[in-house]
Amino acid sequence: TFYRWSPSKSSKMRGRLLSLVVCVALASDAAASECKTGYYCPTGTSSNQILCSSGSYCPPGSTSQNLCPSGSFCSYPAKITNCTPSQYCPSGSTAPLKCPVGSFCPDVTSIKLCVTPNYCPAGSTKENPCPAGYYCSSPASRLRCNYTQICPIGTTAPSPCPPGFFCREGSYKVPCDSPNYCPPGSTGQRKCPAGFFCPNTSTAILCVSGSYCPWGTTAAAPCPGGSFCASPSVKRSCNNTQVCLPGTTAAAPCPAGFFCANSTVKVECPAGRYCPAGSRKAFWCPAGSFCATPTTKEACAAGSYCPAGSTAQAPCPAGSFCAIPANKTTCAAGRYCPAGSTSQALCPAGSFCATPATKAACAACPAGSTAPVAACPCGSFCAPGGPR
Repeated sequence: TFYRWSPSKSSKMRGRLLSLVVCVALASDAAASECKTGYYCPTGTSSNQILCSSGSYCPPGSTSQNLCPSGSFCSYPAKITNCTPSQYCPSGSTAPLKCPVGSFCPDVTSIKLCVTPNYCPAGSTKENPCPAGYYCSSPASRLRCNYTQICPIGTTAPSPCPPGFFCREGSYKVPCDSPNYCPPGSTGQRKCPAGFFCPNTSTAILCVSGSYCPWGTTAAAPCPGGSFCASPSVKRSCNNTQVCLPGTTAAAPCPAGFFCANSTVKVECPAGRYCPAGSRKAFWCPAGSFCATPTTKEACAAGSYCPAGSTAQAPCPAGSFCAIPANKTTCAAGRYCPAGSTSQALCPAGSFCATPATKAACAACPAGSTAPVAACPCGSFCAPGGPR
């Protein structure tokens, strides 16, 4: 501002100029005496400035150095910055600290240790339970369960998936459905295996010999009639000459002395029948043979007569002849056939055969007889060829 000189005003102007000079001088002295930012001046003047140490905060005019307050950090003594959540700033911090693993920082001024079974990764502001599908052996460790294990929330050590359940992704267990089977460590349900039976969803029991247990069996059962089971997991059908009763492990021919109309039942042969091994029916013991038992068949001897169904051989009966043991023929009149005859014979001279089964001597005739001698009368004795 320019002022025009006026003699009448000179005294007032001089007074004002003097006041302005004094004010400027006083301000300059004050600025020169204030301690600079980043320094502190114990005596209150800038003539003895001391550089603040790291971790301290010294605004302009500081007479002592002050620790950077908790909850803040001082990257250099002239600047203070607030910490943000998940950071930890104790007094005297020059940079923010991330809340360390295994601890949590509920605010920027405090740090607390996590307790098991919680998990606190770096930067945690609160305790968190170990998540499902993982196990936390310490608050600083988190490992994933494998597929054969179960790790619900808060697990400190993995466990095998329990029997009767299967575990998906190691985080939860699901009950098995019958007739499925879930042994320990199952990741899915499976059918009860062939050769075993599963009375419940957690147990598989080996089937005994002679039983049949296909996939999905809940109770063991004998190998069914008409089939044989070389192992409990395999069933095969018997053929028509075999017999397979319930519980059979190997097919066998129908046994001698029995006949098997089908492969599930064997029936004892009756007397007079012949049943060799593998018979589907009872055969009559053939003519010309005899069957003392249903398992034996023997040829009859010459002179014997063995019709079909014979259990023993017998002589060809008197009055008949048996050219072969299977056939019996009645002797003709005037022929003689004693028991055991294989052919018929003429009634011999000097004899008469009233029937083919009998033979008797003819009576003697005296010399000169021209007719048969009459019978000796009753009450008389007649010597052969003599008088009456």
